[in-house]
Amino acid sequence: MGTNSFKLLIVQVDPSTGHFLTLARSKKHVLIGMDSTPTISQASTFQATSVLHKFQDIIPSHRVPSVHSRLVATSAVHESSTMSQFIHSIHQTLGLHVDVLSGSDEACLIYLGVL
Repeated sequence: MGTNSFKLLIVQVDPSTGHFLTLARSKKHVLIGMDSTPTISQASTFQATSVLHKFQDIIPSHRVPSVHSRLVATSAVHESSTMSQFIHSIHQTLGLHVDVLSGSDEACLIYLGVL
């Protein structure tokens, strides 16, 4: 979950090469960091929850076990003064655990091309 968009990426490892094969990819426009204040509004939380719910509908068709999925949040959530409420809302509504990336973890994943 980023400041301006949420991305869903479903991959499978090719056993012969060890490379990742993309099975599904989706990107949805979600503004969670649009104010000059470091908060995530209720409207943004609702929009985020709606998009994540749509992603949840896609994942089972690819038979992805829940232990092989990860929901990460970037600096838009990490730097928000309402981070705890936002994460709690997603967990309460969808049953999802959110991993909030540190700045260095986010930079590493950007470098690797994952985010």
